Amino acid sequence: MAQTADPMVLDPAIPPELQALVDDMTRRDAALRDRETKIRSTEAHLTALSKRVRTERTKLDNDRTELELAGKRQDEKRRAAEELTSVEQRASRERDQIQLKMRQEQER
Repeated sequence: MAQTADPMVLDPAIPPELQALVDDMTRRDAALRDRETKIRSTEAHLTALSKRVRTERTKLDNDRTELELAGKRQDEKRRAAEELTSVEQRASRERDQIQLKMRQEQER
């Protein structure tokens, strides 16, 4: 007479082979439920990781955009500095020419 806590076993006089089969199926069912639980847990973990990856990718994209803008601003500053240097050089040449003309007129 095999006894089990499983509610599916109603008759205590079931043959041992059948009881062994029921016990085996009960263990397999429990193992399957454990696997399903692990799978759900893993899926939740993967979902969380995917969200984290998307967040980090967004941060990187934002940083890249910010760096590109900073690079453009740096290029604009460099061009402005070059333009200022060019204007200063032109003004210096014009001043030198005016001073030369003034000396020439004073010498006459």
